[in-house]
Parts: sequence; C-alpha cells; structure tokens
Amino acid sequence: MITGASQGFGLGLTRRLLNQGHEIYAWVRGGASRLAPELVQNPKLHLIDADLAKPETFERVKEAWTGTALDALVNNAGYGILFPFSRLSDREVRDQMEVNFFGTLAVTRLALPALQKSKGVIVNLSSIAGRLSLPNYSVYSASKFALEGWSEGLRYELKPKGVDLYLVEPGGFKTSFNRRALSEIAKNEHQDADTERFKAFMARKSAQLGQDPLIVIKKIESLILNRPRRFRHLVGKDAKSITWLRALLPYAWIETLIAFVFSRV
Repeated sequence: MITGASQGFGLGLTRRLLNQGHEIYAWVRGGASRLAPELVQNPKLHLIDADLAKPETFERVKEAWTGTALDALVNNAGYGILFPFSRLSDREVRDQMEVNFFGTLAVTRLALPALQKSKGVIVNLSSIAGRLSLPNYSVYSASKFALEGWSEGLRYELKPKGVDLYLVEPGGFKTSFNRRALSEIAKNEHQDADTERFKAFMARKSAQLGQDPLIVIKKIESLILNRPRRFRHLVGKDAKSITWLRALLPYAWIETLIAFVFSRV
C-alpha cells in the first residue's frame, strides 16, 4: 500500500513495483484522473480515492483491502508549506499537520491489522527537515519532527508483533515538492517583496536539484525486501552532509551559518 501515489517518490515506486508484478493499493486523491491510463488499466493496481486531510473519507474505502494480508505500507504522501509561521493562518498550519502527520497515523491505524497478519513492514517518508529546521520551514519541520517521534515509539510497539518500521529521510530530489511548495506560497494572502525574494530562491533551488528520485525509490524497495536492523536512513548527498556538519560543529556555528545564508535570500 502506497500513499501519495500520483506523483514524486510515490508514483515512481508504484510504477517500479507494478513492473515487478507486485499488487499495489495506491492512495490517490482524485482517483484515476490523476494517473496515466497504462497504470489505471493494470489489473494489479487498486485505487483508493481518499484525502489524507479528511480522515473521515477513509472508512468508505477500508473495504478495499479488508481480509488482505498486506506485505508493506509506504506512508509517502505529504507536502511542504514553506512560509514564516507569523504569516500562516490556523487553517494552513492545521492542513500541513493533517496531511503530513495525522493522515499518516490514520492510514497506519487502518492498515495495522493486515500488516500484523502478514508480519509486514512500514516505511515512513520523513525528510532531512525532520532532523533540523530552517527559516520558513518551521511548520513543515514540525510535521516531520512529529512523524519521527511517533515512528520511533511505534517501532518499539510493533517489533514484538513482527512488524518492522523504518524512516527514510531524503534531502532535495528532482520531484514536484518544490513546485507544490511554490504554489502554496503563491496562495498565501501575504505577498510582498520578501515573499517574492523567497519564491525566487525556491525557484532557483528547484532548478538546481539534480538528484535522481530513483535513489530514494530503490532505498524504499530495499527496506521492504531486506528489512535491515537500522531504523533511520538518510538519502542524498545534501542530507548526509548537513547531518554530518550538525554532528561535528557547535550549534551556534550552524545557527550563524543558516542565518547568514537565509539573510541573503
């Protein structure tokens, strides 16, 4: 079962596993209209049209896998609203937490009986922003920090039941993440010179991202098939470099460096 299967890592993983003959339950908000016809027509693909921001929509699709022994759940769905906290509405903050955190909890709760039946595996897609935050990332990072804390505790709870859980923490990859983030910024009512500078920075950053999403997709596949002992998995040169710097340098140095970089934005 894969959430957020219409784009990015979720779409790539869905294609790859279908090509290998696996049966996929794909969560796609909007249903078949969001996927290519060759995927929709694949008999091994089962679409689940539900909105992670609205858990009340989950119950009507629960029957899609009732009785099925799921081998794996990949909680991939999520997005980033990268904007100063003071300029975000309560609705924007709650939607961010609903999709990235509470929606993931709700999907996992529904899938757990089937996963326990098969002694399956859960892979939660976090981010390097789940380890450290940046200016304008406060609410997005809050959702990922929450996901990491919940995942760590849940891993202990599920281990005796034979279910493994892993966290994948990607850096910047060539996906639709930045494009979605820019669209969320554009919808915000606070549009000024600072906003325009940050949008330009995000657009440049998006154009510079060169890491192939297949690296993350293969990592998820490997965790499902090989089930290693290690819990957290950083993916991407930038994610590993930032983490190493954070471990090696005093926090005051890191804080000064980040403040300097973003003051130029």
